[in-house]
Amino acid sequence: MNRYGLGLDGFQDNSSVPFKPIIEVVDQDINIEGWQGQFEQSFIEFPRYLNERSTRYDKGGLNALMERYNASPVQYYTAHKSKIEIPVIASPSIRPPAYKAILDFHRELQDQFNRLAVRLFVPAGTLTAKQEQNLDAILEELRSEDFLLLDIVDSADFSKHLYERVQSIIDRADNQETYVLNAFEPQDGQRHNLGPVLTQRFDLDGFGDFVTDPRFPSGGGSSEEQSSIIRQYSQGRYEVREYKKETYPEAFKELLSEDEFDPDHCEFCSLMVEEESDWATQWKIYRMGHYIHTILEETLPKVETESPEELDTMGETLIRELLNDDDET
Repeated sequence: MNRYGLGLDGFQDNSSVPFKPIIEVVDQDINIEGWQGQFEQSFIEFPRYLNERSTRYDKGGLNALMERYNASPVQYYTAHKSKIEIPVIASPSIRPPAYKAILDFHRELQDQFNRLAVRLFVPAGTLTAKQEQNLDAILEELRSEDFLLLDIVDSADFSKHLYERVQSIIDRADNQETYVLNAFEPQDGQRHNLGPVLTQRFDLDGFGDFVTDPRFPSGGGSSEEQSSIIRQYSQGRYEVREYKKETYPEAFKELLSEDEFDPDHCEFCSLMVEEESDWATQWKIYRMGHYIHTILEETLPKVETESPEELDTMGETLIRELLNDDDET
């Protein structure tokens, strides 16, 4: 793995701030110890829910993994106990979130691991009384050394109701190290990355999201309408913007024509200027590398020192308008 292949170890070595990857085990051959050895702290996850999520993975490998361990995170983590520092426990399903399963997993694993990371899928829809009861039980049983990962399931439908649900969970938790995940879904309409401003507003420890294909997918196909789309993360606007032409170099020319693009912003932006090929994979690497660099070197340090308005004026305005509009309707 290397920096230009988007190996996260390269970013870790060059980053001025620490980051904690969630390693989702989607194949039996994944080297857990190798991954964990690259970072000061990382999370290992046995992700049953991936069939509902728009991530790309080897479905055959995932199915084989699930079959071997009876689709049980408890069995997997117990079998690899000596290799895993912080296992992630989550609902087997996203919609609806099975909070009772998380509660059971936590009770079965808490004596085996000093720290657990609990990933709560937070949907926009109404929870049943039973779900609320199980959610309360989870928050009550979390230990101070556990981690709380709040995964925004419906970020494209972010509303006052969803905002207040996140706030309610945070208020009921007992000061665990807490992160908001996936408050950013450009493919489904949420082009603005709300993670940084929500981290500020809720006084969280950080934010995260999938830095994978769905964030920056390649345009194109075999039809006559084939096109090349550059989906570039705007470091000034905290959002993904699209540039669509017949080839990637042509799409890049449109991006380059905007005053906002800085070829000297990072090594990946510089490489985009020099790239002449129409190879989708190479352009994707540049875009994803630019995004990771922006988050690690610019956004995270600002989260530590700036107010929500200073950090992301547009995101803060979006949140305020959302809350005010809901009050008026």
